[in-house]
Amino acid sequence: MWRFFLLGIVISCAQLDAPKSEGGTELKTSAGPGVVIAHQSGSGDVDGAVVTSAVAVDQRQCWHVNPAGQLADEVMAMVEYSNGDLFLAATFHVETLDGDKADAQLTRLNAQGQEVWQRYYGARGEDVVSDAVLLSDDAVLVLGHTTSSGHGKHDAWVMNVAPDGSLRWEGEYGTTESEFLFAGTQDSAGGLIAVGGRAVPGTGVAVVPWVVHLDPLGQVDWEEPIITPEDATLRDVAMTADGRYVAVGGGEQYQQHKTIVLSFTEDADFQWVKYHSALSEQFAEAVVVFLDQGISVMGRGNSTITSADDAYVLHLGSNGMFLSQHVLGFGGQESFTSAVADGDDAILVAGFSGSFSPDRHCQMWVAKIARDGTIHWHHVHGTKWQEHTNAVLRSAVDDAVVIAGKGGVYRLRPDGSWCN
Repeated sequence: MWRFFLLGIVISCAQLDAPKSEGGTELKTSAGPGVVIAHQSGSGDVDGAVVTSAVAVDQRQCWHVNPAGQLADEVMAMVEYSNGDLFLAATFHVETLDGDKADAQLTRLNAQGQEVWQRYYGARGEDVVSDAVLLSDDAVLVLGHTTSSGHGKHDAWVMNVAPDGSLRWEGEYGTTESEFLFAGTQDSAGGLIAVGGRAVPGTGVAVVPWVVHLDPLGQVDWEEPIITPEDATLRDVAMTADGRYVAVGGGEQYQQHKTIVLSFTEDADFQWVKYHSALSEQFAEAVVVFLDQGISVMGRGNSTITSADDAYVLHLGSNGMFLSQHVLGFGGQESFTSAVADGDDAILVAGFSGSFSPDRHCQMWVAKIARDGTIHWHHVHGTKWQEHTNAVLRSAVDDAVVIAGKGGVYRLRPDGSWCN
């Protein structure tokens, strides 16, 4: 998850790279043009041909593919099927006589990076994806927002996609204003807990954090806007070992940008909300909850280490109280945008770094970091202008690290490095 909607602003890697001083169930389906996957090695571009360029080391295979070619902005979400295949959700932009429109582009790749199927879902407006949640039967819930149909300006949008790419059900959720979903997680009964932002007129703020609970058939169980002093959204959510949920995001509190962390139960009992701001302009993008209930929050913020934004890892107790914070900055722009637990005491994090290319353009960045702040390893990948990572996972099949975002999909060694 990577775009940050706040006051109508979309923050992109290109913008951050500049030098700084201090409801419904209407079916929407449309087929997009056929897209040839361009398989790539560690550097350079490949046009058109379906060619696998991969390197095998210790019987593990590294590969880089761009499932969207030049037609989609970036892969926004990724999950691994039970057999090791990958599900990718991207946004596909099309120019029409009525202006630009966007569809959801969904792709399944096998473990060698070859396309199994690719589907397009959307209609006449903007249909944008932001996250994907794997269910126990290998179906995937895809989250985002739509202007094609629904109730208001932007509506939250959820699709249930079968393992073969067909659409089981679809729903739009919202009011006459705007609602966005940025992240979700499966609940205890096969439903969905999703978080994002909602416009609430008459409150003095443009958008507030929003939590939605859907049952397994996509019907709303409950939804709750969280009224905050100033504008804010939620960017990620995770379930704890005792069945609670922790959501994180960013926004303003008394004119200062802060990380927001809140805890709630499946029956809408909101237990606490905490604000953290060890850095200025601090925003949270991802959260990991460990078995001991410890919480790690990842994102970006401006620090005194460099004159640019730096990535951070914030460690909290089970009650949301501050324990420690570690900042990673190398002189350029850095941010963490996605994370998963990697064992009992480490985190696999990914995002972007603008510190390691000669022209300070952003590259896809992945790292393994211990909860005490120790960096086990970190690597950057990509050669194109302005790339970043939106999703990361460790394969349950062979321990490979997989990252996806603007720049395609990389299957890497277990230590996040390329095979050559």
